[in-house]
Amino acid sequence: GDLETVPPGNWTSVVAADRLHLNVANLVTYTTEHDVNQALAGLLVPAEGQPRTLEVEEDASQDDRLSLAVTLLNADLIVDVAARVGLVAQLGLPPRSLPVTDIASRPPRLLGLLLGEELVADDEATFRHFLNAGWEAVEDALGASSTAESFFRPDLFASVAGGVLTSRVVPDEFKQRVLDDLDLFVLDGDANGLKSAASFAVAMDEKLPLARIQRIARETQDVEKVSRLLVRVSRDISTEQLVDT
Repeated sequence: GDLETVPPGNWTSVVAADRLHLNVANLVTYTTEHDVNQALAGLLVPAEGQPRTLEVEEDASQDDRLSLAVTLLNADLIVDVAARVGLVAQLGLPPRSLPVTDIASRPPRLLGLLLGEELVADDEATFRHFLNAGWEAVEDALGASSTAESFFRPDLFASVAGGVLTSRVVPDEFKQRVLDDLDLFVLDGDANGLKSAASFAVAMDEKLPLARIQRIARETQDVEKVSRLLVRVSRDISTEQLVDT
């Protein structure tokens, strides 16, 4: 049914009984009063996990659809992030039109899914907003982005460089960028970050500058990794340098 014909005190009962017509007008009306509560979350995404089909009326305004989209994306009671994005993708929004700064809930995978559906701008501002929620909020997104390489800089990504290096989903070109500018991406005192850099260098059979290997040796005390890095440059350095390292 339509909520305009139901007393507000009965709205939750209508939702719980699966009698709500899932269109934009009803969902905006209901969430304005109750947000996405447990009853609505269960109606929108049943136990089997497949999002319900939403109806977008011809006269549904873009402002209402944008508002509803943000509400659904911030609905922590819809645990499956892909289901949230699946609901929003039905709203017929213009590409990359979601106001990213209004997205407060930033669980893992959300940004990557939003980029895949072209719901948010694929730019530095979007990544900066999600980076505020930590590494897991952007890990999947680096591979989903077509522009991230252009703003993958130490001032933006140094705080998550260790995650970049150890991730199984981040493309190698980002890991290589960290390795190439290691002194800027991995700050002094970050032994774990340097160990991750050493592991990637070994895996890629990279020859690192001696000064960089010496830094790794000094800060990590990881004899096994340092030895393997030194093997790759042993012909280019003196015995004295080798002993000093």
